[in-house]
Amino acid sequence: MKAILMSMPDVAPLVIHETAIHMPSHGIACVGGNIDEPHDVYIVDLIRKRRQLKKYITNILLKIRPDLVGLSAMAWQYDTCIKLIKLIKNVLPEVKIAIGGYHATLMNEEIAELPESRLIDFMIRGEGEEAFRRLLNALDGSDRLEDIPSLTYKNGTGFIHNPRGENLDLSLLKLPIRDKRRLTSGYHFMYSKIELLETSRGCTRGCNFCSMRHMYGRSFRTYPIERILADLDDIYYKRKTRWVFVVDDNMVLNPKRVMALCDAIIARNYKKLNLVV
Repeated sequence: MKAILMSMPDVAPLVIHETAIHMPSHGIACVGGNIDEPHDVYIVDLIRKRRQLKKYITNILLKIRPDLVGLSAMAWQYDTCIKLIKLIKNVLPEVKIAIGGYHATLMNEEIAELPESRLIDFMIRGEGEEAFRRLLNALDGSDRLEDIPSLTYKNGTGFIHNPRGENLDLSLLKLPIRDKRRLTSGYHFMYSKIELLETSRGCTRGCNFCSMRHMYGRSFRTYPIERILADLDDIYYKRKTRWVFVVDDNMVLNPKRVMALCDAIIARNYKKLNLVV
């Protein structure tokens, strides 16, 4: 089966001009990197294709002809997400649509009651790596929709919301997609190439302005240091990139771990590597 994962073209207002920073979507790259063979998955960061968006998406869809398109959106990107789904369905009426990210996680029941829900086939709540992996397998006949935790799917008359799954074991996740399956390029930080790195997920705090606890609960999980170094090797040696933005929700929650990680990175003897936290 073929799948395309898309991030939204919308950007949040920043003090610095938006053209000075274009960073890849780490979420869809992680989801795509954990898809089983023999499925083919492609990544499209629409932040890099904000001009002639309709033409670009149409050409990509007709070239790849995916069986499933997954779109990730936050609440302020949801209207854009629905517009894109309408465009996708107009080009490929039979393609299946899955949405994920924060808005689908927090508002899946509300979305299911909206008129545009007729355009949506699946919603993935919480972390997407395992649920999306199994969704592709189910569409291929090797898994069952009703057995996939954190999946919302249609049963003909309405939506079924499967129970939420447990937080994932980060040590089992594969590296995110940064190769030719990522169809968009040109990510930069002040015109230097940049990639993203994740060393942990979650936060144990309960700040009322943050939706993190609704995604992971009040939890904190870390990647093994060996896995982080493998990720850095991919960025440094294969992608020839020297700027790395760390996307952790609360990296310094465990200061001893941060120091151990820094010592391990120093021992790697990378040259001119810049880490931004």
